Amino acid sequence: MLDFRRNPGGGSADVDAAGCHHPSVSTSTPLPKVGAPATRALTAAGYQFLEDLDGQSRTALLALHGVGPRAIRILDQALAELGLSLVD
Repeated sequence: MLDFRRNPGGGSADVDAAGCHHPSVSTSTPLPKVGAPATRALTAAGYQFLEDLDGQSRTALLALHGVGPRAIRILDQALAELGLSLVD
């Protein structure tokens, strides 16, 4: 079981049950500016970070109230910059 604690240097580190420190890997890119309704819909559906959208269906995202073609284009571009993508 992992226990998350702040390390003395101020950055965060994962500390496992044995007390070993493991540096945190940053996989929390904020969602790009897609508009307030789309952002609310995405976060309500559990997509807090851009990486959460990797491999998700464009059709399923478009079904969320507030997410339209413009938001999908912005998300596609932002994901591509990270080497990630949505699926059809």
